[in-house]
Amino acid sequence: MELPDRPVTARLSFARVGLAREILPRVACALAARAHFSADRVSDVQLLTDAISANIAEHSRALRVEIAITVRRRCLELQVGPLVAGGSAQLLSASSDGLPLIGLLVDHSACATLSGPGDGERLALQLLDAT
Repeated sequence: MELPDRPVTARLSFARVGLAREILPRVACALAARAHFSADRVSDVQLLTDAISANIAEHSRALRVEIAITVRRRCLELQVGPLVAGGSAQLLSASSDGLPLIGLLVDHSACATLSGPGDGERLALQLLDAT
């Protein structure tokens, strides 16, 4: 099924951060498949969202975590927040088996720290599948 001309966005809100670990990777991988990502890149999305959900609790500003996932053909964008000041950089460098996995899987030119009044930081990531 083709994606519509405009982006499709899913918004997830977790009252318990631990729930993100169970739900986020499944939703993100389903959306990556819908965006026509290759099997290898869907696997990267799984690794990325596993790493985010494993590390988000220590960088979160609140008990509730909000994640927006926007997909277009061969493009997946994530926004994660609210994070503590400096949380975006810390999350990007968070390691899995000694490697900064999140930072390795995304193009740093497609990473941004967004902030709103009183809302804390939000980390914006973009993954592309050029295959």
